[in-house]
Amino acid sequence: MLGALLDLTARVLTVLPGIQREDLPRMADFARIMLALDEVSETKTFQHYTEQALVTSERIAESDVACIEIIKQITAEWKGSAKDLLDKLTPKDTRPPKGWPGTPQGMGGKLTKAAPTLRSLGWEVDSNGKTSSGSGH
Repeated sequence: MLGALLDLTARVLTVLPGIQREDLPRMADFARIMLALDEVSETKTFQHYTEQALVTSERIAESDVACIEIIKQITAEWKGSAKDLLDKLTPKDTRPPKGWPGTPQGMGGKLTKAAPTLRSLGWEVDSNGKTSSGSGH
């Protein structure tokens, strides 16, 4: 078994330098290794990894009150401060949901925490000083 594992490792390392892609996800080095493994063993490791990462991101977004409201309410390109985002998303006629940020700093923190998840779902999130911008699919 050790010999087979070392043989597979050697084959992966041989093709690894030739693996070049522009659309690599986070942990790009790991993704390149999966692509090399797929090439030498005719598997779909990278495809399975990206599919599972998308499912995980969707579950995270569905459990975060700020993500839910961003996805629901921001339907076109939007730019503004964390205060602007808080004002736009905070319900006017009902109490905000549990865990809702009460301050612009809280919204900025939620956005910073949610940014990787939103990006993996196709959103652009940019934080530049006190200004954040995002646009959906």
